[in-house]
Amino acid sequence: MDRVDDLAELLAAAARGNRAAFRRFYDATSTRAYRLELVRARARGVAHPHAVAERATADRFLRAWQASPEYAASGLSPLAWLLALPAAPVPEPAQACSLEAIA
Repeated sequence: MDRVDDLAELLAAAARGNRAAFRRFYDATSTRAYRLELVRARARGVAHPHAVAERATADRFLRAWQASPEYAASGLSPLAWLLALPAAPVPEPAQACSLEAIA
C-alpha cells in the first residue's frame, strides 16, 4: 500500500467518525497545508502571515473533518482534495497598538 492509499484509508475512517484516523491524516498533511496558506498570506501582503496561515490551516482541517464523507466521490488524491477545499476568508490578526503610535 502506498502513501496515497494510506491517506485515503485515513480519510475513509474519518468519514465514519474516527478521530484518531483524522489525527493521523492531519499529522501527515498539515505541513503542506500550512505552507500553502503561508504562500497565500504572503501573496496578499498581510502583516502577520504566519498567524494568518495558522488560522487558515486550522479552518481548512475543520472543513476537511466536516467534508470527509464527500472525499470518496471527489476522484482526487487525498492531498489534492484537502488543498482543493475552498479557502475560508481569514481576517488578519488585530495589530497591537503601541503607546508610541498613539502619542
